[in-house]
Amino acid sequence: SSMAVLVLVITWLKNSGYLKAVSLEHYHVMGKFLLTFTVFWAYIAFSQFMLIWYANLPEETGYFLHRLQGGWKWVSVFLLVGKFMVPFFFLLPRDAKRNPKILAFVAVLMLVAQWIDFLWIVQPEFYEEGPRLGFTELGITLGFSGVFGLVVSRFLARHNIVAMGDPRLTESVFHHHQ
Repeated sequence: SSMAVLVLVITWLKNSGYLKAVSLEHYHVMGKFLLTFTVFWAYIAFSQFMLIWYANLPEETGYFLHRLQGGWKWVSVFLLVGKFMVPFFFLLPRDAKRNPKILAFVAVLMLVAQWIDFLWIVQPEFYEEGPRLGFTELGITLGFSGVFGLVVSRFLARHNIVAMGDPRLTESVFHHHQ
């Protein structure tokens, strides 16, 4: 999630004219990180599922039984497709990792999927028939997003975006991928 937010903030700052030094090489590196974290999430999710399935302990298998029935079955399918398969195949080509629009799209998709993943972790214990979106879920999300935007905008208004005087600044600005 943090890498997806970073991609969106850097793209917004670059489009606003503040980060002119950000190049396609920088986007390529961020795209590789997004791809890596996508694969890592799938690895962690599958490992958890496999261990619970293999152990076959009734007190643990109920966790996935709630999430693979009713309306939660479709949320589980969405997480497999929307949080792993779509970002994975979008980010495989080199050109996609160097395209700010594709990276921004994948970043938004990953943030939405992460939000749905949190609902998938918590809500099945309370709502067996499927997910519920109410004022609480949306209000907390909008509240945290608003506070984050306020903090970032106030920080950027008071500080330089580029770390002036950093001995590695030139190396990072003229980053070349081998």
